[in-house]
Amino acid sequence: MDDARHLDDDLLLAYADDPANVPSRDEVERHLDACAACWTRLDDFRILAAAMMDEETWWAAGEMPEGARGMRELVARRAAEDAEAERMLRPLLDSPYRFAYANIARKKRFQTGGVARLLCRMSVEHCDSDPRFALVLAEAACVIAEGLPDEYYPSAAVNELRGTAWKEYSTASRYLAQFDAAFDALHRAERAYRRLSDFSLHVASVDLGRALILWEQQRYDEALSFARSAGRQFEDRRDVGKYFNAKEVEATILHRMGDVAAACETYRTAFDLADLIGDAEMKARAARNLGVASRDRGDVGTASKFLLIALQLYASLRQPVASAQTQWAIARLALAGGNALDASRRLAAITGEFTRLGMAADAARSQLDLAEALLMLGRFDEVQSVCGALVSYFRQARMITGALTAAAFLKEAASSGTLTRNHIDHVRTYLTQLERRPELPFPPPPAD
Repeated sequence: MDDARHLDDDLLLAYADDPANVPSRDEVERHLDACAACWTRLDDFRILAAAMMDEETWWAAGEMPEGARGMRELVARRAAEDAEAERMLRPLLDSPYRFAYANIARKKRFQTGGVARLLCRMSVEHCDSDPRFALVLAEAACVIAEGLPDEYYPSAAVNELRGTAWKEYSTASRYLAQFDAAFDALHRAERAYRRLSDFSLHVASVDLGRALILWEQQRYDEALSFARSAGRQFEDRRDVGKYFNAKEVEATILHRMGDVAAACETYRTAFDLADLIGDAEMKARAARNLGVASRDRGDVGTASKFLLIALQLYASLRQPVASAQTQWAIARLALAGGNALDASRRLAAITGEFTRLGMAADAARSQLDLAEALLMLGRFDEVQSVCGALVSYFRQARMITGALTAAAFLKEAASSGTLTRNHIDHVRTYLTQLERRPELPFPPPPAD
């Protein structure tokens, strides 16, 4: 307490972070009730407390020699850098060609922490839609972050930025099946993170990245070990969001290993956790995962229950993309249950919804399911039409790769009356692999 007139900054900062942990809470609150100046400063500190939730700043709070003032200055500086990065970079990020031509990594005005942070965020956003561009963005972030001086931020915080850039580079490399490069980038990320005073959560995130790469390589036992190690660290540090992510990865690995029962149990743990903390988006994702795993287990009732929960949650959250993908999972549940008529109606509708949302790749994959449903119904003319539409889609998308070959195979088999559900499943599996390995040729299906 400042007996002269006002509460001191450190006390106000502690109160803004968690009033229950302030020993003199009653005295502080009495002062605040009577002092407009301190109440105004408290509002400022609450904004600061929210900003400190960001990984790049929160852990450094105890090491700031200037105390609360130093933290405020760091938060304000980062906000200014981020705003300037948005102004400079946004016009360049709508086109890979425009971004490459700008060559920002060689221009001094772009060599800021804000630019590196924005590039990292944009790399994450592009991994699903354009992993090659995601890799270019992450590479530029790495060059810029590594080029910043060690003292760029107080308490060596620039190393958090370097670690994040390398971690996103690893993620983009994994999407492109460049696994050696992905592992090397994670090694660089860990090396940067270990220069921080509190690096355990960051290193756990690196381990989770390793688990995902090993999962892609079908090295499931190693992947499971890393995922569980990361999950224990997140649990110990009470980082609920990251613990949830680790449990999702663990369940995905178990699912791929064929241990669907264990996967369902782990997804259920994630669902209950999300329900406990009241995170609707987390709960929706867990419900959808649990629904899909239950379907693969043959438990149609449980699958229906959780997919409908997910659909309701996504509708309330106003997330049309996730809602459409959940509707697709429900349609595939009908298909797996042998209800081809219901599946065909649902799949026709969801293909149209994917098209409306601009999700062309998902629209193409849902057409495969539609072709299978129509084949089960004996509606062969419609099967030919759907397969022909797939060929047109891949041509229009300029995917003159194995994808076009696969679609042409389906069209020819449908035209000759030799198409089977096994053929469709073979193509479905191939297109899934193609997302990670764009140069993978289409292998002819085995003879039935």
